[in-house]
Amino acid sequence: MSESLVQMRGITKRFPGIVALKDVDLEVGPGEIHGLLGENGAGKSTLIKILTGAYRPDEGEIALGGDSYSHVPIKELDRLGIAAVYQDLKLAPEVSVVENILMGNLPKRMGGLFVDYAAALELSREALSRAGAQEIDPKTPVGELKIADQELVAIAKALSKKARLIILDEPTALLAEDDVERLFGILRDLANRDVSILYISHKLEEIFAICHRVTVLRDGQKIWTKRIEQITEDELIAAISGEIRAEEDVYTEAKVCDHYLLKVEGLTKRSYYDNVSFQLRGGEVLGLFGLVGAGKSELLKGIFGSMPADSGKIFLEEEPHNPDSPRESIEKGVGFLPEDRGSEGLFVRLPIYVNVNLPTYRRLATAGWITPTRDKRRAQEVIEGLGVRYSSVDQAVDELSGGNQQKVLLARSIGSNIKVLLLDEPTAGIDVGARREIFRLTRRLAVEGKGVIYSSSYLPEIMEVADRILVMSRGRISGEFSRKDGFDELKIMKAAHAAEYKGVEDAPN
Repeated sequence: MSESLVQMRGITKRFPGIVALKDVDLEVGPGEIHGLLGENGAGKSTLIKILTGAYRPDEGEIALGGDSYSHVPIKELDRLGIAAVYQDLKLAPEVSVVENILMGNLPKRMGGLFVDYAAALELSREALSRAGAQEIDPKTPVGELKIADQELVAIAKALSKKARLIILDEPTALLAEDDVERLFGILRDLANRDVSILYISHKLEEIFAICHRVTVLRDGQKIWTKRIEQITEDELIAAISGEIRAEEDVYTEAKVCDHYLLKVEGLTKRSYYDNVSFQLRGGEVLGLFGLVGAGKSELLKGIFGSMPADSGKIFLEEEPHNPDSPRESIEKGVGFLPEDRGSEGLFVRLPIYVNVNLPTYRRLATAGWITPTRDKRRAQEVIEGLGVRYSSVDQAVDELSGGNQQKVLLARSIGSNIKVLLLDEPTAGIDVGARREIFRLTRRLAVEGKGVIYSSSYLPEIMEVADRILVMSRGRISGEFSRKDGFDELKIMKAAHAAEYKGVEDAPN
């Protein structure tokens, strides 16, 4: 391999009560796709924040393009050729592609008084071409693009700044299979042109498909760096977790009630889903599967009230329930874990105990007052047994790993005595161990008699955790499958790709 583009040596970072990184090395060569792996809390995010200048390391040195730094100057990232594309993309959906790509760097004319829009269009088209996205119209508002194209816009934005190292954080979390293959082709093309990629993912099959080398972190320390052809999947799992983990069956059968907890009749939201009907019983985990854009997230938001439906009926234990706001649902025992936990679910800068107790404050307050001691004690009782790794309930949520943040969000619903829980992509961006804990907690809720809707674009996990699976395609239910009859992956995928249908009875066989 030629001289390294990035060298991080002896990186150590401490926070109050914890050593986040200890003597970590990382090296990325020109044109290399380098995987960075580790469980949530292993130190990946901290290392990336140091590389992008957000954190100052307590010890260590960083070499970029021949220059050495004790702290990467964040204002110099563009000059240094470093860009990060995070899972939430950080794009402005209301404005055009060209404005997103060149934000802060729009070319000017007339002495800087006006934007040179013709030049801006040309620069954005050049960046989109380098990102393999020539077909995207730079005049289109980003919010009108599908998520896969939005990701390419984020990559084009990095390339417009002449990035030599692009950091990708869980880039395929919300992509359909075809879009993943397209992205991989673009990344290989960039690597062939000496652009380096630091690739962060919990999906091991992707690491073996795309990466040249892999660095594994565990508990803030580097375990090893190896070429991908030198390792097996079992060895990689062992390095990440510290042990060879048997894939134990997490499915625990629950007694399904005769009566339904939730009933949906003809629910419709224009442009998102149409004439959706189903029932959910106590003790049941109902899987909701479909490709990205099938309408799953919007359907759950319609049931919860954060994006009310245009028409149709919802019943909770035979009582009408057509919520105009999430508060109505929470008060009636419906909980929701949104797909984007950071912006839609958690107040990440507030303490753990506040996030856990939010839905119960109105009920628990005495004359409008909350006692902090009782507040914190209650939060500790709720999260006990959920496997949350934290130093104190006073700790801000954004200091937790993704998996632990998801457990805090789950604790909020459990602590508010929910009857029905709606889970939207609950394992996106979390590691193998945390994912299986979410599976077990889901099944535990079913055993306790709760009803759970588990929505995901990743079929294997739904097949593992669900009793029944409803399939959505283009906003309608296109198939229904039962564990008792045996889940047929091929039939489920056919239903997910159904183009036209009228209901469950017309699903492909």
